[in-house]
Amino acid sequence: MSNSFTRLLSRYVERLDQVSLRVKSLFSPARRRVATFNCPHCGAEVPVTAPSCRECGSDDETGWSEAADSYGAHGGYDDEFDYDEFVSKEFPGYAHESTRDRLKTWGVRAILFLVCLAMLLQMFG
Repeated sequence: MSNSFTRLLSRYVERLDQVSLRVKSLFSPARRRVATFNCPHCGAEVPVTAPSCRECGSDDETGWSEAADSYGAHGGYDDEFDYDEFVSKEFPGYAHESTRDRLKTWGVRAILFLVCLAMLLQMFG
């Protein structure tokens, strides 16, 4: 009985090793590797299945064009970026409130909130 149990255990371990090798081959890095190409705009490696470049945002629709540079889509940051200009170019006809006007509006709201809060604390505090 001991001999048959040993053989059975040996077969089980052998079969487990085979299954383990199959599972490892399914998840191997070589199997997960996706075909890529270099972005013609920024040179980054882009998976063939990707709709656009992760680095610069270029895609087939924009034609991997130079126009992407006008908004700093090359992946770098522009210290002189003008958000209001960007919005006016991207959304012509969109009535956009300037950043300065929005800050003033929120500043006034914050002051009014603090005044109301102080009055409530005086009344109930």
